[in-house]
Amino acid sequence: MDNAEMDNHETDDYETDNSELNDAELDGSELDAPELEAMADCVPIPKIFHSVYEAGPFSKCVVCTKALLDDETDYMVEKIFRGSETIVEYAICSDCAVAMYSELSAESTGRIEQYLSEKINWQSRLEMAMGTHGDDIAQWIDTCLVTGRPRDQLPGYQLCARCRGPKLQRFIFPLMIAGDVSEDIGRLLSKKTRDRMDGFVDEYLGLSPEYRDIFDGTPLLMV
Repeated sequence: MDNAEMDNHETDDYETDNSELNDAELDGSELDAPELEAMADCVPIPKIFHSVYEAGPFSKCVVCTKALLDDETDYMVEKIFRGSETIVEYAICSDCAVAMYSELSAESTGRIEQYLSEKINWQSRLEMAMGTHGDDIAQWIDTCLVTGRPRDQLPGYQLCARCRGPKLQRFIFPLMIAGDVSEDIGRLLSKKTRDRMDGFVDEYLGLSPEYRDIFDGTPLLMV
């Protein structure tokens, strides 16, 4: 990627308008994906999740080029930073994300799920979401989901958000993962899964050699 094009000044700009959260009791371990989605509140997509290239919200899926800003289109946004510079960014529609996830080995997905279940207090995060009535997403992305380290003290990190059309869904997502945590998770992947991610990066993201050398292997994608 061209450094000049990726000069990024939005990292502190994540304020949004607010919608009211559902006033419901929950036990995250007992809720499935549709129930969690129904409990999410939606806010306009903040600038930190905009595309640097498009100078606004991502408009199409990186894989199938489906339009993303229709009201009922679900998709994920991921951005990888080194300091204030965006070095990887993409959006992928839910259909393509599911298809990609289905190609990952059961060994890899099992290891990752175990790692996350041991490292993350999901209940605490759900309670945070249910108790939030502010107009920004700062508390979702200002500290690493796994370690709790502040984002402004990290040399590198990844951001991931779930969106629907022009809105960001605020519940489990958005989230921030420290770069070294991402590398730790990446080491849990089988060769089959690592090869699949390498292929995705090569085909759709075009990560240049100078950026690839930053990582311990191809960057882990959190879709």
